[in-house]
Amino acid sequence: MAEHQRAAPRTRRWHVAALDLVESGLRLVAAALAAVGAAALAGIFVLVLGAVLMRYVWGRPLAFTEELSGLLMTVAVFTLLPATVLREAHIRVTLVSERLRGLPARGLFVLAQAVLVAFCVLFLREAWAISAFTAQLNLMSEQSRLPLAPFLYLSTASVALAGVAGAWRALQPLAPATGTAEAADAAERLDAAHTAHTIHAAQALDASRAPDRPDATVGPSR
Repeated sequence: MAEHQRAAPRTRRWHVAALDLVESGLRLVAAALAAVGAAALAGIFVLVLGAVLMRYVWGRPLAFTEELSGLLMTVAVFTLLPATVLREAHIRVTLVSERLRGLPARGLFVLAQAVLVAFCVLFLREAWAISAFTAQLNLMSEQSRLPLAPFLYLSTASVALAGVAGAWRALQPLAPATGTAEAADAAERLDAAHTAHTIHAAQALDASRAPDRPDATVGPSR
């Protein structure tokens, strides 16, 4: 019995350590992909700036600006997706979720994550086939003649990581995911208490000044 009691805390520590390891690994990979996305956005800025200078200063516009900008924008959108899902920073419609409490709120959150994971699985099934077909034919962009397969594989891998992040968040949500409604209720209660205190103080001040006021019912003196 004593050995079992000593083993229980050790098991919990290993469990917490394993969860922290998975969380750290996902955050590390998502951060690496996010860095690629940030570099792609910076590349778009530099490319557009260079195209403007080439067109209006030297009179020699770059022919591949729009094409390469589109590829970089695609990379940025997909590579920033895992970090967004992992941090739960994406846009949400909270008309229903903000009115739920406890287990219903948790169930709705898990359902939303399940929809995200299902979308990622369906997307991967199609995107992987397209990526393999593109790599097999060695397809390239029309103007810049860049191979398209690396862009497709990177985007596909990013969606795969986003699906993994969504499934992980369904099991280990961040604190705001389940505590938003409770925090909103606490804030509303605090505001209501503050408003009631202000009204009470104003009424008390008004009552203390009442004897000094002239009687409004008495007519003007003659």
